[in-house]
Amino acid sequence: MGPVAVAVSGGVDSAVAAMLLKQAGHDLFGIFMRNWDESEETGNQNCSVEEDYQDAKRVCEHLSIPLYEADFIDQYWNRVFSHFVAQYSKGLTPNPDLECNRSIKFDALLKHAQGLGAERIATGHYARLAPDSNGRSVQLLKGLDRNKDQSYFLASVPAQALQHFMFPLGHLTKPVVRAMAEEEGLSSATRRSSAGLCFIGRRNFGDFISGYVEPIKARYIGVNTGKDLGECSNLAAVTWGQRAAIGGLPHRCYIVGKDVPNRIVYVADGLAGHDHPALLSRTALLHTPQWIAGDAPGQLEQGLPLPCSFKARYRQADKTCLIAAANSMASEARQVDMGVSAASEFQPSLYSILLKDDMIDQDTLLQVRFDEPLKSVTPEQAFVMYHGDVCLGSALVQHSGPTEYEKDADTEV
Repeated sequence: MGPVAVAVSGGVDSAVAAMLLKQAGHDLFGIFMRNWDESEETGNQNCSVEEDYQDAKRVCEHLSIPLYEADFIDQYWNRVFSHFVAQYSKGLTPNPDLECNRSIKFDALLKHAQGLGAERIATGHYARLAPDSNGRSVQLLKGLDRNKDQSYFLASVPAQALQHFMFPLGHLTKPVVRAMAEEEGLSSATRRSSAGLCFIGRRNFGDFISGYVEPIKARYIGVNTGKDLGECSNLAAVTWGQRAAIGGLPHRCYIVGKDVPNRIVYVADGLAGHDHPALLSRTALLHTPQWIAGDAPGQLEQGLPLPCSFKARYRQADKTCLIAAANSMASEARQVDMGVSAASEFQPSLYSILLKDDMIDQDTLLQVRFDEPLKSVTPEQAFVMYHGDVCLGSALVQHSGPTEYEKDADTEV
């Protein structure tokens, strides 16, 4: 095997990935990616990117490997952040980390590393790769550490790109990785793990995003009583399942949906709190599927429903569902319990009224039926599909179906 480039972030995971490859005798060099220019943020006194670079530099010096810098700031802004801001300003809850992996780490970085002579690229992701059934490409598998498995964030990366990568930590657990780093004396051994969205980290999201998007004032409306419960200072900054910041109520209320055009945030104002049936849905509509193999699974291509497991949020326990192409004419996909009405159109929740998006390809929509009601199905969040440990791909939630409360609106909760 020729030279291997390691994406070195300054954290413990990429450091141990580099260490393991070095110990295995690979011809190695590191690449530090600059994806975000913090100096352009209004009032930002952070210097975390420079701190990250110094940490990455220390790791590479310890391992006696060269370190190169790669500037992807423009690509990140144009391919990831601009889209995130556009979706956020529509009242949606996008997750830019998947697009960052697809467009930056597994595309821009891949090309940059190959330009430097790398034959393979390694990262510190907790995921695994294995040959596909015909041995001509690769499959993405969950990491063995179920608490740290990061296949969710890689679920939109095509196999064409994945086949050039290595995940040295896929068979390890985080505690073992930290112990390895400490034994080796790596400077990042005790460094705190990264958290939050990739360009925000541990900062307050509301403070950060206010520099890019004007707040959208709205009203909180109770689904139990229909009462106006007060002003929501920013419709875009709240999301499904979140506790509503409403004072003066005798119990906690949780957000169950939005009417974006009319600037309404719906909340469950009954006594059930976080167990309110308005938070639960049995169906959803998905858009923009990204299949790792390139093509959809055979059953879907034939118009038949596909049983699989899924995660609708990172670290969510695996759940099971049935998925079908929304334009399928198969009788199994036309059933009411798949979320389809007599008019053969998906019926969204009354609490999920969004701005129309003409950019969505209607021919690729998927409808999904959960085997058990799912809490807080959130538009624009990634819905990642699995067959056992194999990650099939991802899609984005467009709408949830009618909530359990809408189905039985006479129930007192």
